[in-house]
Amino acid sequence: MTIYGSTPQAHPRDGVWARNHAATITVNTTDDELSTDGDCSLREAIQAANVDAAVDACPAGIGSDTIDVPAGIQVLDRPLDRGQAV
Repeated sequence: MTIYGSTPQAHPRDGVWARNHAATITVNTTDDELSTDGDCSLREAIQAANVDAAVDACPAGIGSDTIDVPAGIQVLDRPLDRGQAV
């Protein structure tokens, strides 16, 4: 917990803050890509969650995110880049 002025506020890296502030990122394509073509692939969703920024059509992650993967098979054609851990 950090004090800003006279009001205690949770720091963004505080576990309580992270649990209460998270994004749900929905994958909407089975393509394995990291591009700007208007969809949200699993690879792009992982990137958005890791960097807390929007990637293609995936919204920015916030803290401890949830990636919603639709039913079906998601295949990653190549390994995740360093720093793209799941």
